[in-house]
Amino acid sequence: ALEKVTLVVALTSAVRWLLFDNLFFTLFTNLFLSSISYLEYMKRLIMGTPKDTKQDALGWALYFVGALLNVLILDSSRIELSALPIVYFIMNGVTFALVVRHNRNFKNKVSV
Repeated sequence: ALEKVTLVVALTSAVRWLLFDNLFFTLFTNLFLSSISYLEYMKRLIMGTPKDTKQDALGWALYFVGALLNVLILDSSRIELSALPIVYFIMNGVTFALVVRHNRNFKNKVSV
C-alpha cells in the first residue's frame, strides 16, 4: 500500500513540475518519498527480523561510501543541488550503522 501511495505522489509531483515549472517542490517531495522507502528496512533492523544482513552489510557499505563521495565533491551551495546527496548520505549511513549493529547483536546471540 505504501508503494502505491508513494508512486501516486511522485507522479503528481512530476506533473506539477511539468505544468508549473516548480522543481523545488518536486525535488523535496521525491526526497521525502525516497526517505520513506528506507524506513521499512530500518524498522526490521531495529526489531531484529531481517535474515541476510551479512550480505546486506557489503551493499550498504558501498552505498554509504558512494553517498559520502557525492557529498565530498559537492561544489554548490544551492539547496536544490545539495539536498539529494546529503539526504542519501544520512539515510545510507543510518541504515549501514543499523546493519552493522544487527550483525553484532546476532553474532553475540549465536556465540552465547
